[in-house]
Amino acid sequence: MSKSNYQLRILIVTCVAHALTHIFLTVFTPIGALMARDFELEYDDMTFFFFLCTLFFGLGALPSGFLSDRLGEWILLVAFFVGCAIGAVIVGLARDVWTLGAGFVLLGLATSIFHPVGNALITKGIAARGRALGINGIAGSVGTALGPLVAGPVADLTSWRWAFLGFAAVSLVIGVWLARNDLGPAARPVPRSGFATGERGSSTPRQVGADRVALFTFLLLAMTCGGVYFHLFNMALPSQFSEAGIETTRTGQSGVLAGIALLFGAVGQMVAGSLCDRYDERKLYVGALLAIAPTIYLVGQLAPGTVGLLAAASVASMVMATVQPIENSVLARFSPPAWRGRIFSLKFVLAFSVGASGNWLAGVIAKHLGLPRVFETAGAVAALALVCAIVARLLPLRAPPPTEAPA
Repeated sequence: MSKSNYQLRILIVTCVAHALTHIFLTVFTPIGALMARDFELEYDDMTFFFFLCTLFFGLGALPSGFLSDRLGEWILLVAFFVGCAIGAVIVGLARDVWTLGAGFVLLGLATSIFHPVGNALITKGIAARGRALGINGIAGSVGTALGPLVAGPVADLTSWRWAFLGFAAVSLVIGVWLARNDLGPAARPVPRSGFATGERGSSTPRQVGADRVALFTFLLLAMTCGGVYFHLFNMALPSQFSEAGIETTRTGQSGVLAGIALLFGAVGQMVAGSLCDRYDERKLYVGALLAIAPTIYLVGQLAPGTVGLLAAASVASMVMATVQPIENSVLARFSPPAWRGRIFSLKFVLAFSVGASGNWLAGVIAKHLGLPRVFETAGAVAALALVCAIVARLLPLRAPPPTEAPA
């Protein structure tokens, strides 16, 4: 198979994997109340299980990144598809809280594989890195939208269980196909190297490493905050539509409206991905975060108007989605290929383990302070991310970033 065909296959597989990752992480947002009723739990107690899923989604990223640097990305992606299918089946068939918890833990661990592994593979195996990350980000946004968009109507027509079981079948079929097909040399391990690999200039490796440590520290702090506000927003959005004057209590409609709003994230992903190939990603990161806090805050203030809320939520989703290809591109730019999986895994451990607290916090804040306070909290966390991004932008680097030719 030619290099271009391998690149196309990598892009297709990683796009499908990214979409499924976010489907499994958002499928429960419009059906949480139904699940709580079946298990005789309060809603804020049920959100703990969602938090458990996203906690292990973050924790599992660290070993996934290390394993991909040593074993290659292909075998990890096979494990992703099969593991997601098994975890979703356990959740869909669960009859007690212990089985439910076990299913969510496994689902979290399985979905944790994609981000460090898939993003590392894209940055190593596709020449037009920024555009590919943008396209892959669109797939993630589509998945984020499809979770509530499909789960709500399915729950109304059948049961919330079929939302998990249906997506499990899709994931299993793709995993079996991938196990029988190759993704090329980019999906194999690369030689181990230090942080200074491929760097030019008068700086010593120690100096360059110190600069990079400071840079990554503030970037990763910003990305951790990003995980918190992302989960706060996504968890609260279907409920916000439900309380915004919609003349129905049916789960499907609030899930569909939330899905439509989240679908606009695809626009932000594509625009940001194209810009990453042309401009300094650190500047783009600051610009994106400048717009996020006020748009999130606005969503929490528009509960009385359904049309206005849908428009504001769509804009917020689009702006929030721009940071994903920007974050991945800036991490790839300043890290050598042999460390790529580990760098991405560290990001997702922080963004989705610490960030997973947003799922649980959303339930607690909404119960005790009201739903608008959830969006106000998310906006405040986004403002903190902006401060960290500004510091990262102002940090001087003593040598240019690693020079590499993608496979």
